[in-house]
Order: sequence, then C-alpha cells, then structure tokens
Amino acid sequence: MRLDVFHDDPGGPLSDLQFVMMEREAWIWAAREAAARPMLAKIYAYHAEAHCQTQRWPEVPPLTRRALTLLSQPEHTPDILLRARLMQAAAAVFEGYLAAPERGLRLLKRCMQLSAGPEYIAWILADMAQYAALSGQETAGLRLGKQACEVARGGATEYEWYLRWRDYARLLLEAGQAEAALMVLPVPAGVYGRDVAEVMLLYAGAYGQVGNRSEAHDWLQRALDLIATHGLERLRPKADALAGQF
Repeated sequence: MRLDVFHDDPGGPLSDLQFVMMEREAWIWAAREAAARPMLAKIYAYHAEAHCQTQRWPEVPPLTRRALTLLSQPEHTPDILLRARLMQAAAAVFEGYLAAPERGLRLLKRCMQLSAGPEYIAWILADMAQYAALSGQETAGLRLGKQACEVARGGATEYEWYLRWRDYARLLLEAGQAEAALMVLPVPAGVYGRDVAEVMLLYAGAYGQVGNRSEAHDWLQRALDLIATHGLERLRPKADALAGQF
C-alpha cells in the first residue's frame, strides 16, 4: 500500500471512496499484524483532515476516535497522534451550531505537552491562535499566530512556513490590520489549488480594506479562476462576499 497518496491530487485530498478502500485494506492487514495499526490510524487521521477541509464536521469525530484507539504506543507515532488530535480539536470547535473555540484550546494545550517536531508545534500554535481569536482574545491570537510563524521559520518545511504565514496574515486581516497583513502574506504558491486560492482571497480582502479596489478586483478574479478550475466550491462563499464589497 502506498503511503504517499494522501494528498497527491493538486486539487485536494483523496475522495471518500479512495479513503474507504484504503481503510478496508489496512484494516485487514492490521487485524493480522499489530505493526500495521499505525498505518490504519494514519489513514483515519488523513480521512478526518479531508472532512475538516470540506467542513463535514460530523464525519470527523468517529475517524479521530478510531485513529486514537489504534495508537496504544503514541511515543512511536507522534505525528499521527498529533494530526488526529488537531482534527479532533477542529471538530470540537466547529461541529456544533455555534463555534466553541474554548473546547479546541483545551484539547490543543494538552498536545503541547507531547514531543513533536517544528511542523506540528507550528500547526498547533496556529490553530490555537485561530481559536483564541474566535473566543475574543484578539491579542493572544495574534501573539500565538506570530509564534507559529517563528517556530515554522526555525525548522519546519517550506510548505509549513507558507501555511503559517498565511494563517497569521488572516488573523491580522480579521483584526483590521490590512497593511500588516500585506506585509506578511506569502507569494501565492503551493502544491494544491486551494492553498493558492486562499492566499489570493486574502490579498483581495487586504487590498479591499486599504482601498485599492483595482488590486483587490484583480486578486479576486484570479482566485475565482482557480476556484472554478479546481472545483473549490467551499471557497466560493468567501469569494462572493468579497465581490459584494467592491
């Protein structure tokens, strides 16, 4: 079984059917050999992440529970454990009628006690920053967001660095600091169309806030083209909202 296919589609993650087929194959193997359980847990964790990306929140908790149940020796599989915990926290925040950021913060604070590389530390800090901002702790959110960028710059992959600066720029923009957001927004790039489109939408929003309608419109149009090309319908409401502003 290939383990490098979780995100091999430039438009996004694997389909539900692909995940289910992989889960079935790995489950049969794990039922025979305990050594295969971390692999099955990894598939469950990535499947949960795919549902988070499409905001299918009720689908996430069962997958994270299965992943975490399989990880009886988390010290041997910290990355899988942390990915599952991150998805568990996201679902705890967003699966209800109203966002509950305090739940996510509580879960992720526990994760900070686990051993992890800079990629996961930066990711945890970035999600904590988002939840802090959602709970009204704007200053704390910006501080955590900047800390996530510093951790990523200190040893994470280039892709992780890109994501963390994107997240920090979003926090600045939501705090009304558009000029600061433009200073830190990364150049739109990445493996997946959604990553590029999301950054383009942030550029459009930031230029709109500072009153540069021409730049805002250009960035929005580029984002709309990518949304159409890659079928990124979950981004369309944000794009439509921006279009209504200018």
